[in-house]
Amino acid sequence: MARRVNEYTADLVAKQPARFGNLATLPLPDVDGALSELEYALDALGADGAILLGNNGEKYLGDVTIPVCGGFLCPSVNAGGKVAYGYRLNKHCRRIWRRNRQRQ
Repeated sequence: MARRVNEYTADLVAKQPARFGNLATLPLPDVDGALSELEYALDALGADGAILLGNNGEKYLGDVTIPVCGGFLCPSVNAGGKVAYGYRLNKHCRRIWRRNRQRQ
């Protein structure tokens, strides 16, 4: 599903680049799938970054089983100068996010 959403969005951006941007949708809490989709969206589709939904399969960002902020995603996105947008991040995730941003 995430792949179809990302390809559809990339097509919209290609047709009207002055009007739209593209933040990739990731299939969390599937970490391996999310990394694969992130790479595809950034490299093949030219996404501007990724959007992190606040709740994925009854797991919230900041849940220890989803290594998003302090783990794989934010460093991967930020290394490419892209954007990681988190919708309704919980307090734990915001704290990790701020700490990592201060180290850069």
